[in-house]
Amino acid sequence: MQITTLGIIQALKNIGLFLSTYLIADIQANPEKFIFAFVIYVCISVPSDLFLINKAHENAKNGQKEETT
Repeated sequence: MQITTLGIIQALKNIGLFLSTYLIADIQANPEKFIFAFVIYVCISVPSDLFLINKAHENAKNGQKEETT
């Protein structure tokens, strides 16, 4: 899997969205629980963002049509 610039941008956008929800809501949480939730979110979100953007980039490069199930 190739890591593209668009994948990194998408991953950073989602991390920023996660952090901004805590800042906007002004949640005073336990720091240990917040760090744990943040690490779990990053471990799930970043690889999926990179994979999806990579697949979209590959399909656009190859000129393939959208897959149907």
